[in-house]
Amino acid sequence: MLEAHRCRNALYWALRGYWRWSVPKLARWLGLPVFAGLVLVVVAAECAGGLGIIPDLPHLQPPNVVAQAVEVLAWLAGGVFVVLREHKCVWVIDRVTTAWLVPAEVRERLLNAVERAECRRAVGYLIGGAVFFGGAFCSALLSRWTERFDEFAIGMFALAIPIGLAASLPPSRIRNFTFAALAIAAAAPPFAFVPGAVGWFARLSFLLAFCAATPALILLHARAARLARTPDGSN
Repeated sequence: MLEAHRCRNALYWALRGYWRWSVPKLARWLGLPVFAGLVLVVVAAECAGGLGIIPDLPHLQPPNVVAQAVEVLAWLAGGVFVVLREHKCVWVIDRVTTAWLVPAEVRERLLNAVERAECRRAVGYLIGGAVFFGGAFCSALLSRWTERFDEFAIGMFALAIPIGLAASLPPSRIRNFTFAALAIAAAAPPFAFVPGAVGWFARLSFLLAFCAATPALILLHARAARLARTPDGSN
């Protein structure tokens, strides 16, 4: 029943077909040649004027938009390939699709408290990873215009930890309050370099939000895990 609800989504249906396609018996004939082909496409695009991120390769052509677009698509396809074949990533995708594509009343009826907690934890992993890589991408873009942003980039990446922990908590007022505090902290970095009191308060609010939220969320997770082990399975 869970699979039937998830397969109503067209994107999940396509991914499900890929998972069935890349089972271990077919991996040696299908998976590795596909990955090797993507690597060759990246190398060929680099030589033909791609993004220039592999400096040791000989660049046969000057930079051009076509080669760069081909290389970006090959990198994205290779990333999807690795994610869909990595056991932990597949575990996260399976739980996240259950949490997002299956109605809440169906999950309550078919899943126990531990399985519902796994779905929330997987959503936290996904959101934390998205924050981390999104921060890295924004840092790489903004560093082209200002070098001072790099000084605060590590702090932005660190926000992925409390945001992921908050996303995996059971719904409650405490979680909503934590999300609001972390949203304010995430908005602080652009103001951290403003001279005077504004920049000082922005840096202080970021540090306080991270240093206070992370241990508090760990304690809340321990409390939620203890409640999930109660005889009635209540959260």
